[in-house]
Amino acid sequence: MAKIEDISIKKQVYEYIRDMILTLQIKPGEKIPESLIAATLGISKGPVREAIRLLSWEGLIEITPNRSATVTVIDENAVQELALVRWQHDELAIPLAIYNGSIREFAELRELAEACIAANEAGDILRRHALDAQFHLKIIEIGKNKLLYSLYNRIILMIQLWQTLHVTSPDNLKEGLEQHLRIVDCLENHQTEEALHMVHNHTKISYNVHFDEELQKQLNIVWQTKEAYDDRASEKFI
Repeated sequence: MAKIEDISIKKQVYEYIRDMILTLQIKPGEKIPESLIAATLGISKGPVREAIRLLSWEGLIEITPNRSATVTVIDENAVQELALVRWQHDELAIPLAIYNGSIREFAELRELAEACIAANEAGDILRRHALDAQFHLKIIEIGKNKLLYSLYNRIILMIQLWQTLHVTSPDNLKEGLEQHLRIVDCLENHQTEEALHMVHNHTKISYNVHFDEELQKQLNIVWQTKEAYDDRASEKFI
C-alpha cells in the first residue's frame, strides 16, 4: 500500500503540472520540462513522470513514441470532437440527473452556476473556467452513473485548456453562463426535452463550432429521430 506521504506528493505534482498547463506557463506543443519541475519541487523525476502519464490519460499531454511529453495541441478538428463528445455526455446526463436528482443537489448545482457568473463578472476567467467544468461535472454526478462520470473526467481538462486559449473575454461568456441557470430550472421542473434543447444550444454557443454540411445533416437526423421517438413514446402513455 502506498504511503500517505507518497500519495500527497503525487497529488501535488499532478496539480502543479496541470496548473502550469492551464495557466499557459507551458503552452500547447511545448515539451514538459521534467528535470526543471523535479528540481523546482525538490523531488525525483519518478513522481513527475507518473503525473505526466495521468495527464496524458486525461488528454492534456501527448506522449510521443520517443517518450517525449508535450502539451496537447487543440486544433479545429479537436474542438469539433470535444464539442460532439461533450454534447453526447450531457445528452445522457440530463435525463439521469432528472431521474436521480434531489432538491438539495439541484440547489448545489444552482450555486455553482451563480458562482460561475460571479467569477465572470469579477473578470476572474480562470476561476470561471474551473467552475464551468464543475457545473457540468455536477450534472453527471447527480445522475449517479459512475462510468459516465469517469468518461467525462477524461475530457474535462482538455475543455478547460481550450477555454483558456480561446474564451478570454467576460462579455463573450454572459449568454452561456445565463443558460446554466435555465438548465437548472429545467432540471428542477423535470423538463427533460427543454433541458436537452438547452444543452444542445449551449454546446454550440460555447464552442462556436460549425460542422461541415454533410456531418451537420447527419447530426440533424440523430436529433430529429430522437424527437420523433420521444413523441411516439409519449403517445403510448396517453
